[in-house]
Amino acid sequence: MTIRRKYVKKKERENEEEEEGEEEDASCNPILYVDDLNIQNLSLEVDDYGNMITDLIIEESMADPNNIKMIPASKNAIESLEKVKLENNNHLAERCSICLTEFDYGDDAEQVSSMPCKHNLPACTQVHTHVLKFGLSFDSHAANGLVRGYSVSGDFARARLMFDEMPDRSLSLWTTMVCGYVQNQCYDEALGLFDEMIGDGLEPNAATLASVLSACARAGYLELGQRIHEFMKVKGFEVKVILGTALVYMYAKNGEIVMARKLFDEMTERNVVTWNVMISGLAAHGHVEDALGLFEKLKEEQAVVPNDVTFLGVLSACCHAGLVDVGREIFYSMKNVYGVDAKIEHYGCMVDLLGKEGKLIEAEELVKGMPWKPDIVILGALLAACKNNGNTKVAKRVVKEILALEPHNHGVHVAMSNIYAEAGQWNEVLRLRKVMKEERLKKTPGWSLVAT
Repeated sequence: MTIRRKYVKKKERENEEEEEGEEEDASCNPILYVDDLNIQNLSLEVDDYGNMITDLIIEESMADPNNIKMIPASKNAIESLEKVKLENNNHLAERCSICLTEFDYGDDAEQVSSMPCKHNLPACTQVHTHVLKFGLSFDSHAANGLVRGYSVSGDFARARLMFDEMPDRSLSLWTTMVCGYVQNQCYDEALGLFDEMIGDGLEPNAATLASVLSACARAGYLELGQRIHEFMKVKGFEVKVILGTALVYMYAKNGEIVMARKLFDEMTERNVVTWNVMISGLAAHGHVEDALGLFEKLKEEQAVVPNDVTFLGVLSACCHAGLVDVGREIFYSMKNVYGVDAKIEHYGCMVDLLGKEGKLIEAEELVKGMPWKPDIVILGALLAACKNNGNTKVAKRVVKEILALEPHNHGVHVAMSNIYAEAGQWNEVLRLRKVMKEERLKKTPGWSLVAT
């Protein structure tokens, strides 16, 4: 049964549209937080769980006996380390030993898999140097570890080079490379590599499919995701937490909420990410009551402890429905009841929620009470609320803070002028436009959209 994708034409159309957009907005800055004509609503949606699911894929692959990453370092690698020790370079031997253990997912695997950090890149490069020095370039274990190491370090170009240089590629190596692409948001590259793998006659395992399903979710390829689901049924894959969560996420992200909920209900075991994906999927597609009901069910069953992402999904649902009292109660229960510290995304949801209901003073006080300085997105959400409610007093204070962060963001002057105009304060409009003219301020070309 073939599960190869058919999205090339769609991708070509997307590329053509992107090229046209680049020609039109060649000089634009990609980030602007207030529109020159209409301040956009900066509602913070919660539908981005690709990295979380990918992290879980890594954990699942650690438990997969068919995955070569669970096999200890090869005999050649161990012998090479002994050579290093014989050269009395104990420090280097220790460094290589640690890195090989990490790359083979030993005791420190959880720590390494959770670090998409660029700080690992120098160490990874050093280990690669010694892999070359001791003739381990084509050792499957070393190559798999290096591909993984470069991927989590963000250098997927070097990871792909390492992958391409391997004459014999195991299923684990293919899976590691696909997973690396997904973790670095290169979804089309991941799906393209998956095509190559199928073309070479390899049959994917659970870890591979979970990674590809995540890519299908993020890239919007529902048809491919459905074919993979059908393939799983035909081949008799046991749908455990990781595969089940990936399926729920894929369907929810692509708008197939009914199927996502059906699969969710059929799962015998769920973790917190499974709940998060379903709650946020319901919220994103307007099923607010179902999202809040599922949150209540989570609390009643006490099967998992809600985390910061859970609350972000629930607050997003409240934003969609304008449930200020419910949202406020949930927001303050995070710390008081569950011991979860609110992040700036949670504050953003609350500012958006309060702003929609005209509670601008409360929203402003909430921003002032944050444990860190507000960023442009938070202030932009508050300014959008001011515009929608015609509150020029709060808007003036917000504009002042935005300019303190971005002195050259002249678009806020235009936005403030429009707020005055909608409030009928024409004297202020003339005054502000005079200031802009005298100081030769003008909106940067192309800054006409809000980027979230």
